[in-house]
Amino acid sequence: MTVRAGLSKDAAVAALILAFLFLGPGLAEARNPDVSYWVSNLSSSPAPDEDTREDFDSEIAVVGNTVHVLWVRNNPSDYTLFYRRSTDGGRTWDPKQTLLVATDWSTFDRGYKYTQKNMVAEGNYVHIAYLYQDNLYYLRSTDNGATFEAPKSLYAAGDLHDLKKNYIATSDGKLTICFVDNFWYSSPSDDPRSWGINLNSDDHGATFTRGADFFDSDDNGNGWFIEDLLRVGDRIYVLYYHTSYYYGMIYGRLYVAASSNAGDSFSSTLISVPSKDGEHKAGPLQDYHYVPKMAGVGNNFSVTWAGLDEDDAGTVFYRRSTDSGATFSAPINFSSAMPVGQVVQFGQETVATQGNYVYCLFLTTGSKVYCRRSNDGGANFYDLQELSYTSSHFADGISLSGGWWPVLALDPVDASGATVHSFWHGGAHVFSTDGGAHFSAPQQVLPRFAMQANSRPQMAVGPDGRPHFVTEADLYFPRDIGGWGDLDIFYRSLSPAAAPSGVNNALQLVSTYNDYRYDNMQVLPSSYLNFTSQMTGEVWVRPFPGGMTTGSTSGVEPIFHKAETNYSSYALQTWGTYGGGQRRAAAEINTTSGNFWLNTQVPVPDNVWSHLAFTYDAAGGENNFKLYLNGQLIGQKTAAGDLATGDGLFFTGLYGIWDVAELRLWNVARSGSEIRACMNRTLAGNEPGLNAYYTFNNTTKDLTGHGNDGLLMFKEQFTTRYHGAPGAIGLLLLYD
Repeated sequence: MTVRAGLSKDAAVAALILAFLFLGPGLAEARNPDVSYWVSNLSSSPAPDEDTREDFDSEIAVVGNTVHVLWVRNNPSDYTLFYRRSTDGGRTWDPKQTLLVATDWSTFDRGYKYTQKNMVAEGNYVHIAYLYQDNLYYLRSTDNGATFEAPKSLYAAGDLHDLKKNYIATSDGKLTICFVDNFWYSSPSDDPRSWGINLNSDDHGATFTRGADFFDSDDNGNGWFIEDLLRVGDRIYVLYYHTSYYYGMIYGRLYVAASSNAGDSFSSTLISVPSKDGEHKAGPLQDYHYVPKMAGVGNNFSVTWAGLDEDDAGTVFYRRSTDSGATFSAPINFSSAMPVGQVVQFGQETVATQGNYVYCLFLTTGSKVYCRRSNDGGANFYDLQELSYTSSHFADGISLSGGWWPVLALDPVDASGATVHSFWHGGAHVFSTDGGAHFSAPQQVLPRFAMQANSRPQMAVGPDGRPHFVTEADLYFPRDIGGWGDLDIFYRSLSPAAAPSGVNNALQLVSTYNDYRYDNMQVLPSSYLNFTSQMTGEVWVRPFPGGMTTGSTSGVEPIFHKAETNYSSYALQTWGTYGGGQRRAAAEINTTSGNFWLNTQVPVPDNVWSHLAFTYDAAGGENNFKLYLNGQLIGQKTAAGDLATGDGLFFTGLYGIWDVAELRLWNVARSGSEIRACMNRTLAGNEPGLNAYYTFNNTTKDLTGHGNDGLLMFKEQFTTRYHGAPGAIGLLLLYD
């Protein structure tokens, strides 16, 4: 994560900490406090009635260094369509632009909110389409979103017509907008009818022509919907749906209309399959959240959906075409091997393809995210993978073991398609760089919003390989707002950790009870952070009074720990009377033989720099678990077994209030003399046995080169560190 060098501070750290505790962070707007330096609230406003305005239905596109975001606000008397852009990769943002105030709110097509695609961007062009007052309107920017032309009505429906669900797609400077026109008959003599309208432009939206309708039907003029649109060069694919009602659920027949001549003509294929009674029962296609159901490369085309199979079981299906949609392979059941008890959640399946790789994600009602992947263009697929499984915990113990509304994005830098990202509700992000053979454990890339309520996320990956995230969320802040905020649109991007700059710096971490703040650095699981028979963990730390504890009666505050399910595999920490009092040095390990605590009565003084270290050697015999303060042995005990490290995240912070520097993790149990020899000097990073090393000199980069770079989450800052004489320990020391 790129850090902000401008956040470095001088020696007046303690006074500023008190300001954090008693004055609180400034408000970004009336209802949602500013909780993070790394997340932007794009929809923020100083309006006094902000708490009555909900922002939702965000879309994101990234072209070059420009990030484009579109969303809707639900005001008491209207809907407002907003656009905002960043021209420096999301670091700073232009003021938001109001594109539409829909005072005739009942005719603004938000009845299908979250389920449409309204914005695309290509080159310096931004294209936006929306339905309002039974017209299709089009907005265009030719200057990369700096300004927009006046709205154009491209299609005006007559009386008794109802326009539904528009989608927009672009490719190679050509543009397609599709939607459905349903005719509502007024008397039995009228002929109910529906048309699939296809509008095209080959001059970046300067002019449009109506191409061939992708369907024309007199069968139940009220039951047709478009569900997705894809354009690949002159190939256009439309996924559309004819609904029926069965057993209280909305099911239907699903079609793909394909054109190889830029929309001059279409051929349609019924791609859904019969259920037990012979009826086609494809389920709802978009579950209050738009995700692509189609993907294509050249002549190869993929489509996924959920519905009932021949046994009336909920199933995720996949079909592909190798001839631009003229013919399709037999459907593949992607969910047949799911664990017992997991049921498909209709409408959250999605597909992406690049090169020879095809990825399909889907969700179960148990909040499990699954993946099927292919490296031969969709001819064959590997077995089911669960992406959401992890023992990692974040902040106040909330597990990252499940999610909702998963989205997919491929890395345009990797033309092979082997690099893929996924993001889902709760702010969890996973990625793979080997075609999905291995995915990272879920990492929390957004700070903990209230009850992890951030929802309906979207993601794009820029041409530099950086993922960009948007989500709608509200915050729970008992102190500043006395409860819940309103829905706003939040944004974050991820960047590589910066190179070290400056010297003798530290990372400041604050946690408080009253504003749900959990400053921390988190690191993804890796073999370099998983230790077995030996390890050493050490850090320079300056504690300050207060801060969150783990909630135990002993008031434990880990300085750093490896979080696994319901335990820390290893932790360096302090402990004391719950709710306050002088902190004392402690360490913890969990091994294959059990949990071992090394709690001492030796104080770690506030406002003073101290060096803490622990070592463990499973084969070290008696007193093989040791704890050091300022290079002196202050506690030891006998432990047994290998360390129980798994796929949990590594955290510095979350609890307590600290300045930390020179954090080091070794795969050997260092002696007291070795600890003393190195504790007062920096390292090169290539020392034998050094697995991870953080100086915190204005960076969270792992200086060993092993790639264990840290991610910052809340209001972490870099501060100047002063190393005088170590703090007085005040108790009789042990010597190793």
